[in-house]
Amino acid sequence: MTIIGTIIGALLGAFVGHDVEGFLLGAVLGYLIAELVEIKSRIVKLEHAPKREGAVPTVIAVNRPVSPTATSTPGVHQPTPIVSSKPITPAPIPTVSQPASTPARQSAPPAVPNPIDVAINFVREFFTGGNTLVRIGIVILFFGVAFLLKYAAEHAYFPIELRLSGTALGAVALLVIGARLRRKRAAYGLILEGGAIGILYLVIFAAFRLYALLPASFAFFLLLAICALSAALAMLQNSLALALFGAAGGFLAPVLTSTGHGSHVMLFSYYAILNLGIFAIAWFKAWRPLNVVGFGFTFVIGSSWGYRYYQPEFFSTTEPFLIFFFLLYVAVALLYARRQPPELQHPVDGTLVFGVPVVGFLLQVGLVKSYEYGVAWSALALGGFYLGLAGWLLRHGAAKLLAEAFVALGVIFATLTIPLAVDGHWTAAAWAIEGAGILWIGLRQSRLLARAFGLLVQLGGGVLFMAAPSPPVNVAVLNSTYIGVLLVSVAGVISAFLLSRYRDRATSAERALAVPLLVWGVLWWYGGTVHEIGDYVGSAHRVTVWLLVITGASIFFEWIGRRVGWIALRYTAAANSVHLALSLAWAAMLLSHPFAGFGLVAWTVALVVHYLILKGHENAELNLMSVGRHVGALWTLLVLLGWEVYWQVDQWLPYSDWSIGALGLCLALALIGLLALSAHRWPINRNVQAYLVVGAVPIAGVALVWMLLGGVVQPGNSAPLAFVPILNPIDMAALFVFIAMLRWSMTVRALVRWPLEPLAIGFGVVVFAWLNAVLFRTLHHVAQVPYTLNDMLDSMLVQSAISIFWTVLAFVLMLAAARVRLRYLWFVGATLLGIVVVKLFTVELSNTGTVARIVSFVGVGVLLLVIGYFVPIPPKVEQAEVAS
Repeated sequence: MTIIGTIIGALLGAFVGHDVEGFLLGAVLGYLIAELVEIKSRIVKLEHAPKREGAVPTVIAVNRPVSPTATSTPGVHQPTPIVSSKPITPAPIPTVSQPASTPARQSAPPAVPNPIDVAINFVREFFTGGNTLVRIGIVILFFGVAFLLKYAAEHAYFPIELRLSGTALGAVALLVIGARLRRKRAAYGLILEGGAIGILYLVIFAAFRLYALLPASFAFFLLLAICALSAALAMLQNSLALALFGAAGGFLAPVLTSTGHGSHVMLFSYYAILNLGIFAIAWFKAWRPLNVVGFGFTFVIGSSWGYRYYQPEFFSTTEPFLIFFFLLYVAVALLYARRQPPELQHPVDGTLVFGVPVVGFLLQVGLVKSYEYGVAWSALALGGFYLGLAGWLLRHGAAKLLAEAFVALGVIFATLTIPLAVDGHWTAAAWAIEGAGILWIGLRQSRLLARAFGLLVQLGGGVLFMAAPSPPVNVAVLNSTYIGVLLVSVAGVISAFLLSRYRDRATSAERALAVPLLVWGVLWWYGGTVHEIGDYVGSAHRVTVWLLVITGASIFFEWIGRRVGWIALRYTAAANSVHLALSLAWAAMLLSHPFAGFGLVAWTVALVVHYLILKGHENAELNLMSVGRHVGALWTLLVLLGWEVYWQVDQWLPYSDWSIGALGLCLALALIGLLALSAHRWPINRNVQAYLVVGAVPIAGVALVWMLLGGVVQPGNSAPLAFVPILNPIDMAALFVFIAMLRWSMTVRALVRWPLEPLAIGFGVVVFAWLNAVLFRTLHHVAQVPYTLNDMLDSMLVQSAISIFWTVLAFVLMLAAARVRLRYLWFVGATLLGIVVVKLFTVELSNTGTVARIVSFVGVGVLLLVIGYFVPIPPKVEQAEVAS
């Protein structure tokens, strides 16, 4: 609500005023109205809150009679009229033995109204209530007087002394009327008093600054008197509204009468007097809205002046005022915490506790940015101040929550000292940390608006950080950019932890933000670390450094998650499988092989730590995505080893197919190794389905692709050895791959119940393609036929060899079918024979006069005769059934 009011007020102020002052004033007024709405919302909550057990109700005597038929207003306790003066004897309390006729029905406490409904009702009451005219009139009068003074100064219709005296007398009259009416119509009288005080501020400031009618000492004496008068009236009448009106009028006086010229010393001295009045009230009253209004006006107007007029030569006359305002509002925050009753839910004003150092530090940066290391020394001084203040509070055993906040602020600003000494994105980092602090206060005090504002500030800090240009730096890690990233990351992670730890105080929407905030914080750190490595580490060692850093982070996340019982952080450590895969992709872009630049050490450490974390997560609570984590690590390991083996073999035996064969051998060993370890070794024996099915199916698919590409397309160059059919790198690896796939498929078939026939057909196709590749490779090396598909098909020698070879294969299939009595296998062989016969009369027959055609026809003819002798017909079904 506060944020919305501030934004709406700022937009309206900018629309009306068309300048920076209108924007700032509108923002402050919008904030003030929103704070009043929040106060009313809290009052309504307290009125509707159920009474505690043992509390004694307060009896309020009412003189006027109440009709027995009058309906009671919800939330208002109406006294029962006294009918007789005789003492009323209370009804006897029934004992346990006395059965109750009807069970006592406990009335549920009324629902707490929605803050949005409260805001709507507040606006409706303002414009439709009994004092609508006076409310609107006093606001219009206040601005009208300000504009009148400005207009009179420009046109000079009457003597200035007369105009100012008349205005002052009118203000005094309003003040007297308001004071007399406050007993009969308190709200009406308080509004008149507040408006009168604001007008008096205007008159005195105009007489002093615009027209020089009053000496400085006398003007400030009058201003101090009015400030004291407003504070005294507010405290005497216990009126927060009067204090707000007086303070707002005092702060607006120099702004509304400003001509753009004048002494900033006088302006800040005047504001110092006003703030002393607020401090005096804070000594006796815990009026948070008044404190926030004073803080807002002071620093917003001060920031506006600094943005437009500040020059380095003004440092000596500006710095003391900034220090004064900073210390004063730190003291106001201490007084607010001191004045709270022990049972109050909001003992710390998060806006002042975290807003004062952040805004004050930003202004300090503007003052000292021209001095070398000025910002760094300021951060160090601020950190030391807050740490010392926190120590003092802890020693005296007072305001423990406030002391904790001061410790956090002290650590933050002390941490900022190093990056600020170099340069950096300190503003965005400070915003992020402030947002985390406000979120913490909001959770501790159960304030939804504070929590929303804290999250919004964090998001704004991140956006501002990304938009800010990165300054040139020459030092790794200890630079403003990286430390700023760390602070934004830490703020996000702490916010996620707070929402997880205080789940009972957060809404469902906020609880749902815990994981995204954790991801936000971790991704900031990841991105900043990668950027830092890219800037300061050579390309040959980047992946190595990243692996070691991310592994150390995973160990840290796992340790912290165990210590504090934060499951989500332990899942962040478990995401190491994703980091491994991304690291492998990064290595593919930078390196010729993954073990370059001490990669062997880094990958070994990373994989060992990953599996140790997986081992520690083997329970129901942390079993989420365990299959993906195991499988991801398996694939990363296989790609890593296959790539390294391929590169090493290619370095040792270049210009050959040994490296391609080594890849196939790695795939075969992977499948065989999974089968061998599945029964006895962790982690496979505890996750058989994950490794042998989910993890191994893609490996088998890659092996199949290797068989069809590497095992068929490659010519099988065995240099420096001579080519030997079957005993060459491609064919030997293909045999290993085939055996591994056959054994794996038979094992997995028992787990997932795959049908046998599709497997048999698939393996048959693969074996048929590989056997033809063996023939082609042999002809390529023996007969010097180029190893391309077009050259092979154009060679009659190859065509003849294919016909004879296919016929031999058909004979083997048909003979095996007769032995094992499988009819479909015999028909497969017969189909292959039919293809050979068609091929003879379409391909070989057209090549007249060649020896190859003769060999084809003769060879195939002889083989057909042999086949016809041994297996002329398919085995009978009845025979198979009898044999079975």
